[in-house]
Amino acid sequence: MAETAGAVQVVMVPDGMHVVSLECYGEKPARKRGKAVFEDVGSFVAYVNKHKGDGTELFWSRPREGGMRVEAIFNHHTSAGAGWSDHRAELVPVLSREWLRWMAENRKVMNQEDFARFLEDGVLEIVQPKGAEVVEIASRLEAVKTVKFSRGVRMEDGNQEIHYEEGTEARAGQKGAFKVPPVLKLGLRVFEDGDAYSLEARLRYRIREDKLAMWYELVNHHAVFKDAVKSMGQKVAQGVGLTPLGGTWAGSASA
Repeated sequence: MAETAGAVQVVMVPDGMHVVSLECYGEKPARKRGKAVFEDVGSFVAYVNKHKGDGTELFWSRPREGGMRVEAIFNHHTSAGAGWSDHRAELVPVLSREWLRWMAENRKVMNQEDFARFLEDGVLEIVQPKGAEVVEIASRLEAVKTVKFSRGVRMEDGNQEIHYEEGTEARAGQKGAFKVPPVLKLGLRVFEDGDAYSLEARLRYRIREDKLAMWYELVNHHAVFKDAVKSMGQKVAQGVGLTPLGGTWAGSASA
């Protein structure tokens, strides 16, 4: 009797007459199945190119919690008939640390010490002002943490000048001021394995009961994320020669 490609021999076991597959006793599995998960485009593309065939289909989606997902199903349905859809590969690009950090603190009001530390930690992602200027601003914020803030003035050059008065016994009554830029220009990667994007963070502050609070507001970050996802999808499409379909495959799979 001729065997069909991918066919699996089975036997009926008397105890309850259940079916037992003999596939595990063969030299190799009857067909490819399982799922490989990747975090970088290069590895995913290499794997897909190694296993793709006429039944290969790509799906991509953006989960609600952020990020993106691309799935290759190698033995999917074709016009010739149904496929098992149980041999798959998945790409889940990792969001960069800097993107996660700036997104997590976006619009979050901080006291001046916390804001100073945040600037120092993110100095490598701040393109403008230059790093030395950012460190100077952070140092200034830490140095005047015991003063009484009075007001802020927008200067002709666009900078914001924040005025304060010393409150310690030794320097009581002495006044001072320091400048902060209205906008920070950032260079951020959305994905660890992706390109860097130019992004603006508008600096905001308020003075309440002599205390200074600061925060920033990212400009158009949703569009930046959308473009990063699109760019990642294009890299995959170019690498494997297939166009990803927007959506997910909800059919059953044994792996």
